[in-house]
Amino acid sequence: MIYLDNAATTFPKPKCVYKKLRDCLSHAVGNPGRASHKASLLAAEEIFDAREALCELFSFPYPERIVFTQNATHALNMAIRALNPPPKHAIYSDREHNSVIRPIEALAAMGCSHSVFRAEGDILTAMEGTMRENTDLLVLSLCSNVTGECVSLSALKEFRKRHPEVRVILDGAQWVGHLPLTADRSICDILCAPGHKALFGLQGSGFALFVTEGNYTPFSYGGSGSDSLSADMPMLLPERMEAGTLATPAIATLQAGTRFILKVGIENVQRKIQDLSKKTVERLDALQEFEVLYKKGHGIVSFTSKKASASAIASFLDSRGIAVRSGLHCAPLVHKALTDGKGAVRISVSYLNRMADIDRLYRELKDFKRIYI
Repeated sequence: MIYLDNAATTFPKPKCVYKKLRDCLSHAVGNPGRASHKASLLAAEEIFDAREALCELFSFPYPERIVFTQNATHALNMAIRALNPPPKHAIYSDREHNSVIRPIEALAAMGCSHSVFRAEGDILTAMEGTMRENTDLLVLSLCSNVTGECVSLSALKEFRKRHPEVRVILDGAQWVGHLPLTADRSICDILCAPGHKALFGLQGSGFALFVTEGNYTPFSYGGSGSDSLSADMPMLLPERMEAGTLATPAIATLQAGTRFILKVGIENVQRKIQDLSKKTVERLDALQEFEVLYKKGHGIVSFTSKKASASAIASFLDSRGIAVRSGLHCAPLVHKALTDGKGAVRISVSYLNRMADIDRLYRELKDFKRIYI
């Protein structure tokens, strides 16, 4: 199988990830931070090693501020609900995933209103255009999961300078592991990302990186391994936001995948992803049948056809051993703007894909065009 659905979950994983999983399931089998026996201590070491690996990736000096979650959706929900005081007016772009749209919509019950800005064009001007006197939250995807279009970090930093009172939560689902990023106050207060995408971890891993300190409101309550006599969660991170047993095997594979990225070099990953993306666009253009939604995307190329549905194209490719994703990709606003809500075929690559994979995709799409169009 040629796997080109890496924006959902990467496959295959590097060999070191599979090895780490086997080792973890054999040795680090206890509950991390819950006991002093060897199995528990080994699990705690795996968790801490993962925090340190992420700190190295983001040049971030505080491993205790990395809170592990089930995925990016969990992290974004946690981050939005953690803000204290709760937001009064939130803004987000029309390129956001439902993991941003739905939690903010749910804030209406708490008296929070929101506005949506167009991500196309000058994003700084677009953000400024939705600002109100009571705006105190911006939630923004660094890279669209439909088009691969990336946000200008310089524009984001300028927004932070102009509006230091606005808390910023970033969705790094399609950026982290593909592009370099330094996590500091110049870009955000909280960075959210999955472990199972470009960082090559297993499903069930993700994190929220709390750049700024604060009296955050816990998202869930339960065992923390410390301060057990208190009816409240511990005040300090990460325990304040990590209730219950962590998914040690998944987090350990996230650590191994992150170490793999660090060894390869994030700049080398970025370069290969750019080359694969560019070649994909060139191959689709050569067929003169498919319309690419955005031709300068990073890692993601989505396209439509006037004569065939996205689901028909994806089904045909699946029958030929190529995995892609069709539909709305849980991002309704961008599809409303670009596909009239009809959906598209999404091709998404990882560092482990090859140019030969894109050549094979081209041949199969050429065959589809010959047979059905």
